[in-house]
Amino acid sequence: MKFRPSIKILCLVFISLLMANGDLYGQSKKKKKAIEKARAARAARNAAKAAEVKTFDIDSTNVDNTPKVENTSKVDEDSEPIVTDNDVIIVDGDDSRTASRRTVVEEKKFTDRLWYGAGGALNFAGGAGLGNSFLIGISPMIGFKLTEHISVGPRLEINYSSVSVSASEKVNSVSVGAGLFARAKFFQTVFLHAEYDFVWDDEFFRDQFGEIFSERVRESRAPLGIGYNNGFGGLGYEVSILYDVLDKDPGNIPIYYRAGLTFRF
Repeated sequence: MKFRPSIKILCLVFISLLMANGDLYGQSKKKKKAIEKARAARAARNAAKAAEVKTFDIDSTNVDNTPKVENTSKVDEDSEPIVTDNDVIIVDGDDSRTASRRTVVEEKKFTDRLWYGAGGALNFAGGAGLGNSFLIGISPMIGFKLTEHISVGPRLEINYSSVSVSASEKVNSVSVGAGLFARAKFFQTVFLHAEYDFVWDDEFFRDQFGEIFSERVRESRAPLGIGYNNGFGGLGYEVSILYDVLDKDPGNIPIYYRAGLTFRF
């Protein structure tokens, strides 16, 4: 009977110690979780800062250090485009949302690179009815501008001629030529011309009986020379002098004088 209070006290103390230990254990566990969460959050923040620093270093190497000039002028929407030597049309504009200057580059269309030309031939020669000759012809051509100064294209030539070989005899002929040419323009008016073409023409002979007969022949030509054009990109006329480097006939002077009109050359 004397030891019961002591046992009770001991039991109460033991229970209290167990409860206190449980509370301490729970608090310790919560504190540990909080510490782990704090460490994880700190590690995430450090990783984010490191990524920001790395991104800044990469971007800083690509920074354009050239001074930027603010465009304060406003470009009219109906302003003329600027044609450059690189065969592009550049239209300058102003983006009102970003207030930054922008350039729109458009390639020239195929038809914008074309120019057109046509030459004519008219000739009278002879007298007193013997050896009289008449010639008329036309020679259209189309050029394609590789650049503003160099162009290439096809050229055609059709000529009609009539020659009196005697007082009562006359022969007529139609010659046709086709070929390609190349031109290089200087100072907007002077150009160099190179051409290679084939011409189909009639040659006339007399047989042993005095009769005239013809034979269709083909010959090649390569006229090279210089010319003058006053069109300045619009409608104009041109004159040129050419020398056929393939003509080796000692009795012939292979010099051609040409004149004609051009448009957009």
